[in-house]
Amino acid sequence: MKLAKKRGIKRVGKIVTHYMRPSSAKAIRVEGFAEKKGREVSREILSITRKGWTFPNAKPGKNDLVLGDFWAGNVYVRKQVELNVSGKIYLCSSVIGMSFEEAEFLLSMFQNKKFKVNPSVRQNSLEQVDWAQPTRFSRKGDLISVGFLAKDEGFFDLQIKEENGILTILQMMQAMP
Repeated sequence: MKLAKKRGIKRVGKIVTHYMRPSSAKAIRVEGFAEKKGREVSREILSITRKGWTFPNAKPGKNDLVLGDFWAGNVYVRKQVELNVSGKIYLCSSVIGMSFEEAEFLLSMFQNKKFKVNPSVRQNSLEQVDWAQPTRFSRKGDLISVGFLAKDEGFFDLQIKEENGILTILQMMQAMP
């Protein structure tokens, strides 16, 4: 808490611990309270580590603030966008090349399983997607790309097309730690 205060986080909203498998590295993330402007939600984030928690021979960086065995870098701001689907709010990192309403429509279609799947997409992978954890939506021409977190660990990146109100998942990339 002292490191967070010294780094400028006035009020702590959340503290999260991380264990980065398969390594033995651990860390603490301190988040400030969210500030909302329209659909944009931003919060300050500070990562804290401790001697012995991270990789062998790791030490604080030149600009890190040290307090005992703990150290922290600079605070950064995470910005997210609120999407509203059926009265429920979802936070998403970015919506690019489309309106928020279009992203909400796509999210609703995924959550209600109103999509088709290209035969090259593994059907059992769809069961691992957490449809309540969207990460991003983007459109470039006819190509739509959507990201979701996995139910366990990792994330999915979907390439989709929309034709006459029907969504088709063309490709699905899965990233796991």
